[in-house]
Amino acid sequence: MASNQTNRFQSLDSSAEEFIDGQENENTKKKTKHDVAMFHEFLVFKGRETRQMDELTPQELNKFLSEFLITVRKKEDNEEYEPNSLRLIPNSF
Repeated sequence: MASNQTNRFQSLDSSAEEFIDGQENENTKKKTKHDVAMFHEFLVFKGRETRQMDELTPQELNKFLSEFLITVRKKEDNEEYEPNSLRLIPNSF
């Protein structure tokens, strides 16, 4: 029975982090980078913050994200984002 269980799991050739990074879609990486940069731009524009997102307290992050999602507009035409698009932005963080 032990031989069946040893075949059940493969060994990692790299770290788990490298494996996960290798599985992520390139478009997802671009969107994540874009969304994080857009949020940081919002913080700087508001003159409130120069800290990175991971340096904010959960309470600060919640407050800033709420205002960001209410006020963000598309760069091209200043139109509001579709609700589904807005729901996906926090997933990037």
